[in-house]
Amino acid sequence: MLYVNDEVSYDKFHKNVGQIYRLDKETTKDNGDFHYNSYTGYFQGPRFGQALRTMPGIVYTT
Repeated sequence: MLYVNDEVSYDKFHKNVGQIYRLDKETTKDNGDFHYNSYTGYFQGPRFGQALRTMPGIVYTT
């Protein structure tokens, strides 16, 4: 239960917790299997910040 409690409470301390998103990438391997990765690294923030003018869904990036 401690693990489950931690997982469902992650990021709850943020003021705008309902507006926090994580990027996931789905790739298909040669054998047809799907592979999922999460990308929340350094480069996404600045690129999304530049896209604020063209993507109205992005309000703020860090």
